[in-house]
Amino acid sequence: MTINGIDIASFGGTLLTKSITNHDVVQVFDWLDGASSPVFTRSEQRFKDISLTILLEASSESETESRFSALIRAVKDCTIVFTGLPKRYDCHFKGKAEPKRLNSCAWLVEIDLLCHKTYLPEVIITANGVSMKSVTSLGAQPSPCLITVTPTVAIAEFVILGFESDIRLKNLEANKPHVIDGYLYRYLKDSTNDIAHYDAFAWPVLPIGTTDLIFSHTTTSITIQYYPIFN
Repeated sequence: MTINGIDIASFGGTLLTKSITNHDVVQVFDWLDGASSPVFTRSEQRFKDISLTILLEASSESETESRFSALIRAVKDCTIVFTGLPKRYDCHFKGKAEPKRLNSCAWLVEIDLLCHKTYLPEVIITANGVSMKSVTSLGAQPSPCLITVTPTVAIAEFVILGFESDIRLKNLEANKPHVIDGYLYRYLKDSTNDIAHYDAFAWPVLPIGTTDLIFSHTTTSITIQYYPIFN
């Protein structure tokens, strides 16, 4: 198990048990007067609970207390990866964890984390010199995308079809990256804000299943990046 890329053994810890729920699923319905069935309004997922039991060991009580303090600092805002599981868990800790002292050098610590995102490592797909690319999401939830378009010639308007909203990019310069950042909600040309030339009703989100993306020009190199997200 690692916390922010650091093996738990660096804290003098050994993971004894873990418990992982699904993300809390919220479904909102409205049953109108006289209707034969409810009307679906929206669905969303919230936190999942992750409970850890960790054995902390050191050569002295003072060192054990220091390792406990370092462990709590690390899990305040963290990415957890468990040995044998490919998924990443973005979590935070709040409240208190009261260790059980087995002896002065060995403490048993139970930590409850709130996880807001469960995902696999980033997937990068290329689509160079083509007018269409089929992309199959590996996740169980829609995934925001980061798309980089690098044209080989100047393009007055470049259009991407296939997402919820058509995406239109204007005044693309040759050999410069134009980044549609659905992670941070921004549009950059050559690392500089160029939002005035971005035209879409929504940022790109890859739905579950296979999506056919259509490009208006083939004189481009395109990369599509996303994290497969799970519940």
